[in-house]
Amino acid sequence: MELVKIKENDKISIEVKDGNMVISPIRKHKSLDDGIKEYEDKYECKKWNTGKSQGKEIF
Repeated sequence: MELVKIKENDKISIEVKDGNMVISPIRKHKSLDDGIKEYEDKYECKKWNTGKSQGKEIF
C-alpha cells in the first residue's frame, strides 16, 4: 500500500476495466484558495510570447 500511497481509512474507488479490478485512491482536489495559501514565493504577473496563432485563438 505504500507504493500506491494508500493508507488505512483512505477512500478508494473500485472499478472493473477490461476485465481487471482497478483500485485507486480518491484524492480530494485542493481549491484555488488552498493552493495559493501554500505558495511561498513572490509572484509577478507579466506577459509572454506564445508564438504566432495556430487556429482560431482570440486575444
